This record gives sequence, structure tokens and C-alpha cells, in this order.
Amino acid sequence: VPDLFARVTLFDRNNNVIEQLGDDSQSKYMETRKLSRDHFTPGKFVCPHGACFDHAGNIFVVEWVEVGRVSKLRKVA
Repeated sequence: VPDLFARVTLFDRNNNVIEQLGDDSQSKYMETRKLSRDHFTPGKFVCPHGACFDHAGNIFVVEWVEVGRVSKLRKVA
């Protein structure tokens, strides 16, 4: 589940939190989301807004930024 504090929370099938990826409660996403891509840190979410999964278990996170941003989180185990 993506949220606007620069994190994505993963749950198991029983809705228990498995992991939180990123976390920035001080996020200034309303300002940062308007910047160009060269201001974004690779591997750090700015403003995750949506997520979907593919058949291999990879997660795609879409961010609410002016220039658009999609991050692929590759399943490794």
C-alpha cells in the first residue's frame, strides 16, 4: 500500500505488516513532486500513489509527481 509519506507498506494475506519500504514523515512532497527527475534520489520514493503486481511477483509503484515516475521492485525470493 503506497502512501504520501514516501513509503510503501507490504502486508501478508492476513493483513499483517511484513515491511515498510521507505518512510519520510517530514516529506515535503507537495514541493518535491513538482521538481525535475534529476532532483529525485534513486531508490527513494517521493510521493507513491499507486501500486500493482505482475505474474512474477514484481511490484510497480507509481508516484504522484509532475513528470511521472514508475519504480519496479523486483522480487528476489
